[in-house]
Amino acid sequence: IHNPNFGLVYGSLNTIILMILWIFYASAIFLFCAEIIYAYQKQKKQ
Repeated sequence: IHNPNFGLVYGSLNTIILMILWIFYASAIFLFCAEIIYAYQKQKKQ
């Protein structure tokens, strides 16, 4: 009976998934702040 070490495989996948989630949330925050700045500047010109 073969007992593979799943911790090595899933440990590295966990790091990749966390990095992808961090990039997703960081870009969402960046775009949200960019929209707020754009709306503020547009309102300021009027």
